[in-house]
Amino acid sequence: MATTTVESLQIGRTVLASPQVERRKRFLGMGSRLVYAPTSSTITARVLDYDEESTEKLVDVLACHNVGELERVLGTVDGIHTVPSGNYHLELCLSDDRQFAVMQLFSFADLTLQLLSSVKTYEGRAATLISSLFTRKN
Repeated sequence: MATTTVESLQIGRTVLASPQVERRKRFLGMGSRLVYAPTSSTITARVLDYDEESTEKLVDVLACHNVGELERVLGTVDGIHTVPSGNYHLELCLSDDRQFAVMQLFSFADLTLQLLSSVKTYEGRAATLISSLFTRKN
């Protein structure tokens, strides 16, 4: 799982424009970090690659419109595995407390990234549910 900076991601502008995200200076003013303002939790950016089968499951998850639907779909989804290098690419920003998540799914085709989903932002219970995809063993 590669860790990167929010600014280097396609979803970076969306994350940085969110009123729930703040840039805070580190101790002694050396550098800065992004935090989810309501909980002051640090936001970490990741880029994950998937195979086609796992991507189809992720598309189903990203199609959910509310927490109830998300709970139902996540209860039936298993076997979502990252791969070292795949044609499907997920950009993820997740707060350390799992209360905020932003993600977008892409396909790498013809030497360019093609959108497979819009940017999805989750907070509270929905973000906690989404974070389970990246912490549980499938």
